[in-house]
Amino acid sequence: MIERAIRASSPTPSTRCSRPAGTPPDILAILVREARAAFQKPERASWARQGGFEVVAGTPEQLAARVAAEIPAVRELVAKAGIKPE
Repeated sequence: MIERAIRASSPTPSTRCSRPAGTPPDILAILVREARAAFQKPERASWARQGGFEVVAGTPEQLAARVAAEIPAVRELVAKAGIKPE
């Protein structure tokens, strides 16, 4: 993207766990708890770091805030690149 003089100040590549809209809160709580526990295990955290990932096991609310904050930067990037929806 730098070759095309397109610079995005934010979005950082990331992998996110998602679930269907309307997932009941009790089920969501289980999914969050188990996903966080999985990446707190030393072998999983090590595996992620070796792959170049930083494990940030936040809450669904933190993820929603991050996504909302990234939208303007992505919108700008898409506009500058001239990308059109198909």
